[in-house]
Parts: sequence; structure tokens; C-alpha cells
Amino acid sequence: IALKILFVWGFHLGVAGVALGTALGAWINVGILTWSGRSQALLAIETTFVRALPPALLAAMATAAGAWLGARLGGTAMPGHYADIAALAGAMICASLGYGAIVLVFRTRLPLGRLAR
Repeated sequence: IALKILFVWGFHLGVAGVALGTALGAWINVGILTWSGRSQALLAIETTFVRALPPALLAAMATAAGAWLGARLGGTAMPGHYADIAALAGAMICASLGYGAIVLVFRTRLPLGRLAR
């Protein structure tokens, strides 16, 4: 709740602040649950997860950067009431390209449905 208040009222992000606060709050919950489960020996983290974590985080950052850049570029590409649609399309395209590029580069470290041998 504190993150939502900070993003909405502190940074004046409006609805985007609510979404960002919710997402960050969920990741904080995941971190707390992981730490708690591991400290009580209820959760075992496999090496496959540890190997895939850095590329997955990098892919998430590339997706966010691509979405931000695509929204900026797409929003200026078309005037009028189509600017929002162009911004959304630009964000989707650039985010997909960023995510796909990272997955392609790190495909050997990611568990992409390969069968265990």
C-alpha cells in the first residue's frame, strides 16, 4: 500500500503508479516467501533456477525498456486520436523484440522445454 501511495501521490503516476506499486508489492511478497521458505527448509532452489534467473531478469528489463521506448516512438508517429493506439503498438513490438533477443542470446541457460537426459 505504501508503494502505491508513493507512486500515485508522490510521483504523480496515476493509474500507472497503482500498477507499478502492485507489481513491486508482488515481487516483494515473492522475495519474502522465498526467503522464509528457504530458511525453514521448505523450499529447495535447483541449479536450473539459479542459472535461468539472471537471463530472466535481463529479459524483463529489456522488455520494460522496449515498452517504454516503443511507447515514446509510437506515440509520436501518428497525430490525433490514433497516437495512443500507435504508442501501444510500438510498446508491444519493441518489448517483444527486446524479450525475444535476450531469450535467443541466452537460450542455452534457460529451461525452454528441453527434455532431461
